[in-house]
Amino acid sequence: MQILLNLIAKVSIVIDYPLYDLKMVKARPSGNGYYINVQSDVQLMKELYEYGTHTDELPSFDDIKYCMLLSGIIQYDNMAEFQEKISALNKLDRTIYFFMDLICS
Repeated sequence: MQILLNLIAKVSIVIDYPLYDLKMVKARPSGNGYYINVQSDVQLMKELYEYGTHTDELPSFDDIKYCMLLSGIIQYDNMAEFQEKISALNKLDRTIYFFMDLICS
């Protein structure tokens, strides 16, 4: 998605489920980043997975969010707080290991 957004420059793209006419995310480049507008909510997606057909073939809301996190289009909500803690921990005289919690609600 990030490459596509960079190629088409000023045009928005929409990620949707065409079989269900459900709009998930609308995105467009904005300055040095991207403008992301979530079109549906998590509850609506959960209902789709509970009552829809062929849902095992469709990406979930968390799948889309995870892909955007990995590509750098969006960041974790607490990234600034995490970076502050890393700065403080770097001053300690011991090795510290981190593990990311990928639970999405």
